Amino acid sequence: MVRLWRVIKQPHYGWIILIGAFLVFACDGICERLYLYVLPSMGAELNLSYGQMGNIAAAYFIAFAIMNPIWGIFADRMGPRRCILIGQSLIITGLCGMGFAQSFIASLLFYILCGIGAAAQVIAAVALSSRWFVESRRGRANGIIMSANGVVTLVMGLVVPVILVDLSWRWSWWIFAAVVTIISIICWHLLADNPEEKGLAPIGTNKEDLSVSPRENAKEGLGQIESKVTIKDIMKRRITWNLAGIFFAWGVGYMIFATFGVAYLQEMDWTAKEAARVFAIWGALSIPSALIWGILADRLTKKYVLMIMLAIQAMGMFVFLGSNPLAPYAGASMIGFTMIGIFVTMASAIGDYYEPKVIGTVFGVITGIIGAGLAVGPAIGGHLADMSGTLNTAFLFGLGALVVSFLLTLALKKPAKRPAYIPNNQ
Repeated sequence: MVRLWRVIKQPHYGWIILIGAFLVFACDGICERLYLYVLPSMGAELNLSYGQMGNIAAAYFIAFAIMNPIWGIFADRMGPRRCILIGQSLIITGLCGMGFAQSFIASLLFYILCGIGAAAQVIAAVALSSRWFVESRRGRANGIIMSANGVVTLVMGLVVPVILVDLSWRWSWWIFAAVVTIISIICWHLLADNPEEKGLAPIGTNKEDLSVSPRENAKEGLGQIESKVTIKDIMKRRITWNLAGIFFAWGVGYMIFATFGVAYLQEMDWTAKEAARVFAIWGALSIPSALIWGILADRLTKKYVLMIMLAIQAMGMFVFLGSNPLAPYAGASMIGFTMIGIFVTMASAIGDYYEPKVIGTVFGVITGIIGAGLAVGPAIGGHLADMSGTLNTAFLFGLGALVVSFLLTLALKKPAKRPAYIPNNQ
């Protein structure tokens, strides 16, 4: 039997894993958010059109989408830690390359590399939380992990404008490449794939859920996940397509706002510093909201939590386009307050609908489809802006996509009940 006094009285190593997973998710935020802030300066120097700006973002998310299922399989079979470290090496290379880019093609290729590495961070971070936390704690854990994106957005909103003025947009890429390097060193020393490796059960495990010692499982090799469920099997499930449709449509709408928000405000004659301030607020509000929505996702039906968030985001997109000087602040605040909550609830929902041994693979499939939406959004939005001469058209298209996502959420069914703790070999 597990020595419960050890689990209860001593700090659980799962909290160290939580800190590590937070830093891992921050690497994804760096890749995705930095482009948002440097886009106007980078686009001006490289003479990029709105369409080309959108295509660079689209290429990133196409790579992200394609690699998500692959990283999901890798995370289940060789462990999240290895995926994280390999992905971070790709991110560092891509960020450095973006700083040296002299053309549209070079920017496209290096940002694709960032997308490949970022996919590993997202998949592996959520795989870690699914292994180290039971279902009733997973929403809060994912909320803390995914709040890293909000922290990154806030920090960039304050720091990047200073870098742009004092140095250049190129230095922004290089400085954050150094940050990812430091995070990678920390992850190398702290992360462990399973609680069994430390002789522990997941955080939140009850006495009645334990029948054998986790350390015995680890010794016998039972702590290693050997998933025999294929992507084809996962795609046969109706819930997979329902979740995929919801998050694909959401990805289209959300990424139009995230990619072109700063550029839209500058089109409306806002300065770069004023626009960055709006998005710093966007990031700041997403930090506490990740935990708030994570707690709600643990306690309420996830379907209704998703519907509330999608409704708020759609209203935020509409308000953001208003003519009142305060409208962008209000709209960005509404979107920021729910931004990470969408990811948190999605990750927790996957843990409810699927068995633990395939979480990495399923999350890879679903986030791959999200990535497709994130790629389609800026690509279509950029070309709509070029055709109409204004980003207003792109934002209206994004608003429509959020409404579609809301409607698809209505079809979600209640998940089946599962035990709080299932050893990884089950």
